[in-house]
Amino acid sequence: MGSGAAIPQWTSEPCIMGIDEAGRGPVLGPMVYGCLYCARSYEKTLSSLNFADSKTLKEEKREELFENLKADESIGWAVDIIDPRELSAKMLKKNKINLNEISHDSAIGLITKVLNMGVLLTEVTRDRALRDWVLEETAEDLHKDFGSGYPGDPNTKAWLQHHKHLVFGFPTLVRFSWGTCTPYFKDIVEVS
Repeated sequence: MGSGAAIPQWTSEPCIMGIDEAGRGPVLGPMVYGCLYCARSYEKTLSSLNFADSKTLKEEKREELFENLKADESIGWAVDIIDPRELSAKMLKKNKINLNEISHDSAIGLITKVLNMGVLLTEVTRDRALRDWVLEETAEDLHKDFGSGYPGDPNTKAWLQHHKHLVFGFPTLVRFSWGTCTPYFKDIVEVS
């Protein structure tokens, strides 16, 4: 599924991409990852098209926006539909693959698919936000070589290890409530 097979001329210009998911929490049905990409020069127009978090839109509005998206030749898109049987099989096998890894693989798969089509992706929106993140902490050895931010990324793991503080925990960039961070807390000082 996705936008048509013919590659539009604008894909040779610097392009941006955004990725989102639906169905990560429900017990029924597939989990779907989708991406939308366009020329960087189309970004302002894109932001005026009234797309929003699907949870805030009625089904009729979502369908209308989807039809508009399919008709807009300045936008490309692709989806990855992960069958519930695949999700269960991966999460229950002997060497379990957790939902974060499945999500990461889906997102990377979409990026790879679009790059292999010949689209000149110069950034993914989340990557730009992460790259431009202003760290509130001011420690001298604080650096931003944190990789993709995904749990399986060796650069992310190294960054977490280097930036944990035995009293204060992690910089505010870190989702410290995630299970990924638990192993880093084994040496932390208990504060009462």
